[in-house]
Amino acid sequence: DDADVRSLAPRVGDASGESLEPAVWDMIEPGSTVRTDGWRGYHGLSELDLGALSSVFLCTYTLCMAPGGWLADRVGTWWTLLLVLGGSGVFGAACGLTGFLALGPAAAFLWLALARGSMGIASAPIYPSTSRTVANWFGVRAQPLANALVISAAPLGMAASFQGMTW
Repeated sequence: DDADVRSLAPRVGDASGESLEPAVWDMIEPGSTVRTDGWRGYHGLSELDLGALSSVFLCTYTLCMAPGGWLADRVGTWWTLLLVLGGSGVFGAACGLTGFLALGPAAAFLWLALARGSMGIASAPIYPSTSRTVANWFGVRAQPLANALVISAAPLGMAASFQGMTW
């Protein structure tokens, strides 16, 4: 029975920013810091904004793939793959910090664009590095299967991560 439920938060019609923001502002004192769970409705980024942020990653990743291959040839695949691993961790964490920084929509967009673009740059050497590793470790006859396993591992890992993170 709704009469028995006690809550400090008012009911809102939906989880959009238009519904959530007025409800939150009615409950806090001016000058308060609000920390959230990062729900998209809180920060005011639209579907178009999120698409642009994905494009920032894709563009920097694509533009830096050839230089990433050059880097793998110059410094070696182990160092380049460590760069990919470290960069993905740092810039992935930077994306995750967006909700904790209590940024407005414009600042959140810029922060995420910088983090996503940097992640694209750091991630770009992954396939040139793994291709070089396969070429160095496997014979000519085994290279197609080894490359297929490397390439197929990425979408399988992404699919499995959703299951693991929501379990």
